[in-house]
Amino acid sequence: MKRLISTTSVILDSLTKPDFKGSRPEVYQKIKNLIKTEPINKIKTTLPKERFTSIYEKVSKARPKSTTLKKVSTAVKSRESLPKNLALKHFLYRLKRDGGDKILNFEMNFLHIEYTRFLTLCDQVKGLNLDEALKQLHFHRKPITKHFNKGLKAAIVKAKLNNFDLKKTYIAEVYTVENGGIFSKLLMNRYVRGRARYGSSPHVKSALLKFILQERSKPFFKRVSDPLEYIREKMRSNLRVKVKSANSVFSLEKKIKPEKIVYN
Repeated sequence: MKRLISTTSVILDSLTKPDFKGSRPEVYQKIKNLIKTEPINKIKTTLPKERFTSIYEKVSKARPKSTTLKKVSTAVKSRESLPKNLALKHFLYRLKRDGGDKILNFEMNFLHIEYTRFLTLCDQVKGLNLDEALKQLHFHRKPITKHFNKGLKAAIVKAKLNNFDLKKTYIAEVYTVENGGIFSKLLMNRYVRGRARYGSSPHVKSALLKFILQERSKPFFKRVSDPLEYIREKMRSNLRVKVKSANSVFSLEKKIKPEKIVYN
């Protein structure tokens, strides 16, 4: 490799990687910095003029990569078009700006349960506070409600242990993942089998239920502006069955499953 003659004179063909794709030239960092700082007429090269001009234009127009979340563009309309982890980062960033940074994530595994059975319940309780969500589940009298209620109660216990005010805690997001259950390899290989005939290969179904809770001072605008929410609120207030509040659920769950004492 030839040495650099000066800061304003360089042989680019000896420091340029071979361009196999032909569309995006790969240039070393020293050359990139030189092109960004020096004008095109002061750089000497043995490359063809058209080739060098294209390299200079592409490097000079390249934008630095932004990894900070503060520069998130509001032009992104659909979260489905983004990767899941990036979509979640965008959602949490908007959630913090709207209602504060007191946010809790909780997830629970469910074995031998199809994930689509949770979808209706997720839509019904999303955006409600914990007390209203427990009442809303009463209108969906199906076996899957018992499993969903189990996950919601576990999320309530975790929120209370993290010093959340349960009366001001809302379900910002709840969703389910197909076959997303996280189980040990020993359990899956030795004990768990799918429902099929004797001798068949296992085809285990699972669902991962994820809750995102937030303690906030005001309810979600999207839920308040929903015209049907007024009817749902009237139906929940006219319930003849007495549904326990989130604080009552926490005290009851702690009696059933007391904390284990850890000795140092």
